[in-house]
Amino acid sequence: NGGEWIPGENRVLIRRVTETDPWVSSSHPEWTAAKIFEELPRHAAAWRAIEVYPRGLRFLPVSASKILLENTAQGVHSLFVLTQDGIERSEFSAGLDGGSSLFQFGGRFSDVAFVNESLVRPPEIYVRLKGKPLRRVTDLNGEIAQRVRHTAREVSWKSADGIIVKGWVLEPRGARPKEGWPLITHVHGGPAFPFPNAFAPYFAYWPYPLEVYAAHGMAVFMPNYRGTHTYGRKIASPTDKQPLDDVITGVQSLIASGVADGTRLGISGHSHGAMLGPLVMARAKIFRASSFAEGVSNSVVMYELMSDDANREIHDPIVGE
Repeated sequence: NGGEWIPGENRVLIRRVTETDPWVSSSHPEWTAAKIFEELPRHAAAWRAIEVYPRGLRFLPVSASKILLENTAQGVHSLFVLTQDGIERSEFSAGLDGGSSLFQFGGRFSDVAFVNESLVRPPEIYVRLKGKPLRRVTDLNGEIAQRVRHTAREVSWKSADGIIVKGWVLEPRGARPKEGWPLITHVHGGPAFPFPNAFAPYFAYWPYPLEVYAAHGMAVFMPNYRGTHTYGRKIASPTDKQPLDDVITGVQSLIASGVADGTRLGISGHSHGAMLGPLVMARAKIFRASSFAEGVSNSVVMYELMSDDANREIHDPIVGE
């Protein structure tokens, strides 16, 4: 797919997928710049591997040497440049933390406007004009920003098999109790959905006001366990009990570091998280409260109501054809 014209050349940008695992393969395409009057190259060296999330991303060829891509990598959405070895962050959003989106260009890609946000900052519009520093041009959510009562940071830990897994932690502002905070672990749905560095990102999919818990004295842990995309194929392709181990070892690492009070643990999950969460709870036996919604209750009805792609990619591998 693709076909974006590369300015000044008789070449277009093409992507292809070799489908081995439908749930994962579409996020790991290969790309090439193909001449329009010739067959697509057959030799592997002409194709470059990348990871993209979500589907339907914009590829913006600026020149033969600069192709921009709005993408999510390591749980952060931003603007990237295609390279021979993958992708790297674009200079357009340099100097900002959190995630950036909705990039709009002018002046032949010399000027840009976009939205930036983070787990502790609601979205605002920023502009970078040629030769001038980046500046914020809106204060649409200033009143909301003043009501933020939590801090946020990325955490990483070793799972049971030694693989490094990552996630996010929200903590209340103020001094941490000696015994640690009460901790809610929220197991995200998908499972491909990466919990990102964006403001209240989960609310756009499932209405969980996780930030409210952090504002009222509880830490919230969002593990991007195996099965989550944007962290590479090894993380995106789980086997056996790896996702369970990832969540459990993540909670254990927060207890060991003093963030969480091991006697006051809760767990929640939605959709796929409502399938995985109860398994985590039963295996670990450390959680004192739980809440799950829209997990699997009737696989036959679920299969009937879902789309062909969802069945082919999710339910066939999980439930069986």
